[in-house]
This record gives sequence, C-alpha cells and structure tokens, in this order.
Amino acid sequence: DLVGHSLGAMTAAVLAAGRPDLVHRLVLVSAALRVPEPSLDWLWEHVPALPDPIDPDSAFMRDWYWNPNPVDEDFLDRERAESAATPRHVWTGVLTGLSLLDWGPLAPRIAAPTLVIWGDQDGLFDAPTQEALREALPGARHETLAGLGHHEASILGIMMNTRALMELVVINVGYDLGVISQEVFTMLVIMAIASTVVTTPCLRWWLPKIGHRLPAAVRE
Repeated sequence: DLVGHSLGAMTAAVLAAGRPDLVHRLVLVSAALRVPEPSLDWLWEHVPALPDPIDPDSAFMRDWYWNPNPVDEDFLDRERAESAATPRHVWTGVLTGLSLLDWGPLAPRIAAPTLVIWGDQDGLFDAPTQEALREALPGARHETLAGLGHHEASILGIMMNTRALMELVVINVGYDLGVISQEVFTMLVIMAIASTVVTTPCLRWWLPKIGHRLPAAVRE
C-alpha cells in the first residue's frame, strides 16, 4: 500500500504508474495532476525572492502555513522554523520540478485501486484540479473533506498507517512461504505494532493544535 500527501501524492502516483507490480493500493491526499497556474504564479512570485537563510516569520511562511481552522501558534512556529531551515535553492528546485510536472498522461497506467482525498478549503489545489483528477482516474474513489485545508487533509495519511492487523497477516504469510527472513519478519512486526501504537497519542496531541476539538470521552 502506498499513501502520499501533496507533492508526495504526485510522486506516489508516478511510482504506481511506472511500477504497478509494487503498488497494490494507492491513496492520494491533497493531490493534483499538476499545480494550477494561480498557485504556480504565487509561488514563482515569492520563492525566488526568499532570503537565504529564510525568515520563518516572513509573510510567505505565514501564508504557506495558512489553515482554515485555528492552529496552535507554538506548533506553527516549529513547523515554520523547520521549513525555513530548508535552503532557498531546494525550494527553487522543487518549484521548478512542480512547474514541469504533469502526470496526467501516466494516470491510465495506474492499475491499483485508488482513493483520492481532498479538503474543500485547500488553498493550493482548487476544485477544478479535483475535477481533472476525477476525469483522469474515473475508477478511483474520490472523497471530499468539508472544512479542511491542504495540510489538514494529511490527517488521513497518518491514519492510513494504522493497518497493523492486515500487515501482520501479510508478513506471516510471507514468512511461512519463505519469502522473508526471520530478521526481516521481526523488523516488520515491530514496525507494524509501533506505527499503530503511536498513531492515537500523536493524533490526540496534534489535532487540537490544528483547531479540532476532541470529544470529552477522548480527552479524559
């Protein structure tokens, strides 16, 4: 199974098209066939003009981390600082790649069952980009999350990792067939259990910081 968010979703789609033998199920979160012109124009206006080092409190960084729901400022400060630590030439290189990328011609080559998730408050990929995705992937399941933006939709990407039971079944079959060694089997078991165990506390910590109130029963 392969899950990707934003640029990661585009990368996942290209991989699924090029190596269908490796991707059995695909989830695309906050994805588009290509970045729409208004978003590209905004990025090209600001990214090449970024100072080096980048100011985490700059107008660009604050706009980049805009969310339709209130977000804990301390959390955003850490996020902006981490992104600002990325050198300007890396931002420019990624933007150049995004400007050239259009994986629409590869879409028919995706054989894996696909789920497409999008927040209707996404400031980077608008509604027309999702219509284009529906046309390019007519067999996929398309879900719209009301009130969520580009970054918030990644919650679903996190939760997609809570699949330990399925993974334990698969790796047990692989071990019984001799496909994987004892060492690899042990590592995969640890990964499956650990990724599932940490998901709940991580979401309980993160969701309130991006403006989602937890039910009282969950907070207690």
